[in-house]
Formats: sequence, C-alpha cells, structure tokens
Amino acid sequence: NMKHFSQVIINPIITHYSDETFDGREWCMSIADENCVPQQRYKVRRSTSITFDYTDEHNIKHTDTSLSGLPAVVFQHEYDHLFWRLIDEVGIPEQIISQEEYLRRKNSGEIMVLS
Repeated sequence: NMKHFSQVIINPIITHYSDETFDGREWCMSIADENCVPQQRYKVRRSTSITFDYTDEHNIKHTDTSLSGLPAVVFQHEYDHLFWRLIDEVGIPEQIISQEEYLRRKNSGEIMVLS
C-alpha cells in the first residue's frame, strides 16, 4: 500500500541514483494520441532508490531527501520531463496497443498512467 502525499518540490536535483535498478513498463501522456491515449509502452530502467535536494514553497532548502520503490520510479519519470526527456528517449518500445486494450488494462488496474 503506497502512502499518498502532496508536496511542493521546486528545482529538484537528483544527487544519487542507486546501483540497483528495475526494468519497469511505463506509458506517458506526453506521447499519447489525439484522444490522449498512450499507445506505446516502453521498458525503462530506473534506479530503485534516489537521493535529491530541492526547495519547497516556503523557499526552504531540503537536502538528502530519499525515495525508494515506486515513488522513486515516478519521481525519475517526472524529473526527466524537467530536462525535456521522454520515455521514448530513455526506454525501449515494447508494444502498440489499441485504445480499447488500453482502457481494458487501465480499468483492470493493470497499468499506471504517468504524466
């Protein structure tokens, strides 16, 4: 069960990537079709834990913040967007699926959509 959290993170800098990695499957709304349905899934290798520095909404600097597991993977996906990197640049394409198949997988809980 993943904890739900809401936090403002400004100008993050990942300072450490773990040597341990995970080959996950990711979709991205940034490379979806005209109906906003991602059709291409990519296998992306991500570190299983990261450490980063950032500033919060009160201009307080935070250092050595750590994430592991799925939160670390999601953070790395979103972090890539800050540098105009998309999963089609850092991953290996796996399959093209129809909108119907995508919706079936989404409704079954099989997939997680990352923006």
